[in-house]
Amino acid sequence: MSQSTAASKWPSVTFSEMPPETEVTERVLDLHTFVNLLNVTAGVLSWAGGRQPTPAVKALMERITEATSAFLESDGTSVEALIERPEFRNALVSLKHEWSQSGKTAELAAILTEILTLFDGRLRGYQEFKRQPGARDSYRSEELRAVLLRFFRATSVYSGGRFQVVESAVEPSDGSHHVEFDFDAGESGVFTLPPVALDCLYDLVANARKYSPSGGQMRIEVRQQSGGVCLAVQDQGMGIPEEELRRVVRFGYRARNAGAIATMGGGFGLTKALSVAVRYGGHLQIASRLLEGTRVELFLPHS
Repeated sequence: MSQSTAASKWPSVTFSEMPPETEVTERVLDLHTFVNLLNVTAGVLSWAGGRQPTPAVKALMERITEATSAFLESDGTSVEALIERPEFRNALVSLKHEWSQSGKTAELAAILTEILTLFDGRLRGYQEFKRQPGARDSYRSEELRAVLLRFFRATSVYSGGRFQVVESAVEPSDGSHHVEFDFDAGESGVFTLPPVALDCLYDLVANARKYSPSGGQMRIEVRQQSGGVCLAVQDQGMGIPEEELRRVVRFGYRARNAGAIATMGGGFGLTKALSVAVRYGGHLQIASRLLEGTRVELFLPHS
């Protein structure tokens, strides 16, 4: 039985509007991905600085702490102001160059390189969305696959190798999470997606990885369908209790069986995916069964 066939038998819920008790704004949801990246960056800086951080490292850590601490209270403006400030990125680039000159810190320089790559891509997408909310990016299947593999490599690098995601047919490796791609762009051969859709896909993949055992299989599907495109991520992880399926889209909510898993995330991912679905007139479907896995589908109509 294929993964997608198994998921069709799981309990599921489809959402086409935000829960009435949702109090978080769209801006907070759009910016939450930067909070995650900033938290990772702070961890790298703390590791590098040790007990006696240099003034440059200390200043960066203070800026990040100040911005992320005020994130919700400021409705996201504290983080937005930081990431859009050129001197913040320039300071990271300068630090990367400094670290790359020493064998002792070359690994940290490589991590910062990957963080900056993700940061730049997401910032471009965020700024493009602010300028043109209806804008769409075009990807051929091989381009989308390459973007996702780059994301997996970056995750591996800045986690110090603790989190490995490899393509099953290309790089099988014990202890890694294995991913299978299933893309169908239809006759056009091209997917057209709003920039924020790729961000949602990153979040869904990160969730699948977090809540699945090492060696587990993940499946990523992007398919043209009648009237739109469907992005789906399926895992073989712990699953979600059926009675909690309607709650996991709430801002900050984590299912009771996931509470013991340490994560830098804030429980924003599914809320954001639903927000994007609603914003573009689509829907979000979550299917899951305990100890078998979870499948999340995000459907976005064509513009």
